[in-house]
Amino acid sequence: MAKALNPFFASAMLTLLFSQQLIAEDFNDEANSFSELPSVVSASRLNQSVLKSPSAVTVIDRAMIEATGFIEIADIMRLVPGFYVGHTGGNRFSVVSHGYGSELTNRMQVLINGRSSYISAVSTIDWDSLGVQIEDIEKIEVVRGPAPSAFSSNSFAGVINIITRDIALDDSFYGHIRSGNKGERSLSLRHSGSLDNVDYRFTANTRDNDGFDDVFDDFGFNNVVDSRNVHDLSFSAKMAVDQANTVSTRLSYTNGYSGENPIDEIFEDRDTKAKAISAQLQWSHILSPTQALELNAYHNYRNENDLTKTTSPLSSLFDEDGNPVGPFLLGVSGAPDQFVEAGARTYRSNRSDIEVQFSELLSNDIQYVVGMGARYDTMDSGLFYVDDEAVSDTQLRLFGNVEIPILPKLTANLGALVEKSRVDKTRLSPRLSLNWQVHPSQSLRFSVARAYRLPSLLEKHARFDLALSNGFVINRELETTDNLKSESITSYDIGYLGSLSQFPLSWEFKLYKEQYDNIIEFVRNDNVNVANGIDFDSRILQIMNTGWFDTYGFEGEVTYRPEQHSFLRFHFNLGHGDGAFLSRINTIGSPEPREYTQVESGIPRNSYGILAAKKINDWQFNVGVYHIDNMEWFSEGKPAPHHTRVDASIIKHFNLSHKNRITVTLAAQNLGNSRYVEFHPDFQFDPRYYATVSFTRF
Repeated sequence: MAKALNPFFASAMLTLLFSQQLIAEDFNDEANSFSELPSVVSASRLNQSVLKSPSAVTVIDRAMIEATGFIEIADIMRLVPGFYVGHTGGNRFSVVSHGYGSELTNRMQVLINGRSSYISAVSTIDWDSLGVQIEDIEKIEVVRGPAPSAFSSNSFAGVINIITRDIALDDSFYGHIRSGNKGERSLSLRHSGSLDNVDYRFTANTRDNDGFDDVFDDFGFNNVVDSRNVHDLSFSAKMAVDQANTVSTRLSYTNGYSGENPIDEIFEDRDTKAKAISAQLQWSHILSPTQALELNAYHNYRNENDLTKTTSPLSSLFDEDGNPVGPFLLGVSGAPDQFVEAGARTYRSNRSDIEVQFSELLSNDIQYVVGMGARYDTMDSGLFYVDDEAVSDTQLRLFGNVEIPILPKLTANLGALVEKSRVDKTRLSPRLSLNWQVHPSQSLRFSVARAYRLPSLLEKHARFDLALSNGFVINRELETTDNLKSESITSYDIGYLGSLSQFPLSWEFKLYKEQYDNIIEFVRNDNVNVANGIDFDSRILQIMNTGWFDTYGFEGEVTYRPEQHSFLRFHFNLGHGDGAFLSRINTIGSPEPREYTQVESGIPRNSYGILAAKKINDWQFNVGVYHIDNMEWFSEGKPAPHHTRVDASIIKHFNLSHKNRITVTLAAQNLGNSRYVEFHPDFQFDPRYYATVSFTRF
């Protein structure tokens, strides 16, 4: 352990030495406009300079997003230190912080203008149905660490806060056509305008592609279809009722399908059909120059269906040894021969959420925000619940954050969340940070936080029996154990961030340690299950609290930015970890009744990214390099070897007039590399090329 800790403390010494060197410089207090440190709201709901933020926050603005050439919102997270993105299928993504990932993004809160897109029913994010297009994004604030006192329990490992362009400042019309290999096709239209005191925006988008090539099933047959076809509509409006009151509303609708892997050899390839609808209402009331009251309410609806039937009747079913079991099952059950339906993502979920908050800036420079909220989640699925009844959860929460200047150069941030839910007992999530401003444009941060992730409705209530049409149970496939508890994290970090005033350079470094406990995982139980008096090898999956793990390391980002569209940005993470979780019990024929999976292999030792952009007149040239060391993805994933990916893009603007412009973008991903694996060997990412032509009317 001593050897493993050496890089951690060595990094700390380098950080402190570097800070002392920069502090010793004689700086001009007048900062360059492109290297100024931003203000953020995502860390505590308070409008704060990052110098006083209680957490590390990465800000990715519109110019950076354009320079990446990315067409997937999930890909943007490759710019965040310590974040890892994996293709869990042809058109599915998982985003994790500091490793230990699976196909579900289940420890991250993703917000769209304050509306949570976290699917509480299944504890994940669907990056295809966020209700926002990548071209609509103004900036993304990524809180790298727990932020429950700002955005409740599911901001467990971090918060991704996507902020769209201000309607009043948006282009009056935007449209693009995109084409590329892998069948990539996209058409998007956006119109913004105003009527009296109402600003509005319509966006429509349709997109499809062919997913991955050469995807094989478990039997070596290249018959997996993982294509995608998705259609989006959204509407936003903002009305200034008077000088003190503003009302905003947003509606979005997504409909489409994506291909999936077959469940096993007897089931056909299947599509997952998905529909997502969201509605949001926000009201802001200015009580005084220093006081504000805000109301935020939204509703999310989601319907997924991937049910498919066997390609042959039940009577032709064979076991793993090739013995016919179909006739036997039909004989003992008394059921007629039939086709059996199965699926893995069939459910309907609803989330209704409302909250109110009050914020105030006091005369002694203390600012605070307090609020309360209520949330109601439901999920029904004939697939996962034996009784075929809907399950639900009600959550009540109180939250507060305060920024207190203790000394002229020392600021304290205190925050807490109290959350009561039916899926677990009442939880308290506190956070404390001290920020010492060692220079007008530089500060040191010391922070500690504790947070919880509530079990999803599926994790809490799942029970899936494989049964025939007459109710005869063949086998139990999935169930939740009793007394499932929330996951917990205790986080410590030391940060140093700042900028130079006579040189367009800014940076942020962070030493961290995170302790996770009561990890929720799927555990394979090989014990024999007795169904209807007949013994079957069940190999049941049980959902339970299985283990723990710790991560610690050093990460950061450095940006040289003399102009908005010309910059050089570098980010990195040096990570370590240990821990284990229970993965298998009652293994037949094994001397060990329990098997554990070590977590260390799921935490990359190092990763880095470089994004360079140079604007010359109406041309812009961009290059991105992204590297990740060996990383094992758990659950459905596999070990992914280290890889380095190079992307490049060229942007050319043609100004037709002072109000009309055509832009041509040529982008390439994974240049010079035949293919690499991010999540599973079945999904190998080979070079991709896109051409986009867009028209903008200002």
